[in-house]
Amino acid sequence: MPSLITDHPSLSTDERSLRARAIAQARASVRLEGTVLPPEIEELNRQYVEGVLSTSQFVERVIQAADAMAQNGRQQ
Repeated sequence: MPSLITDHPSLSTDERSLRARAIAQARASVRLEGTVLPPEIEELNRQYVEGVLSTSQFVERVIQAADAMAQNGRQQ
């Protein structure tokens, strides 16, 4: 049962490693396409690897951030 003090239990070293490798692979993939991830996405990546965000929260927030960036790009 999760602690009432924190919403996110500590991740195991193995889980952090898996998350870090997944983020590194995704980052490398977009770089091959000529894209550098913006600081907003990199901050979400950091939070995910550290266990602040669950996988579903991470995906939801990345989508929200991408939508906001696309919206801002259309307004300029």
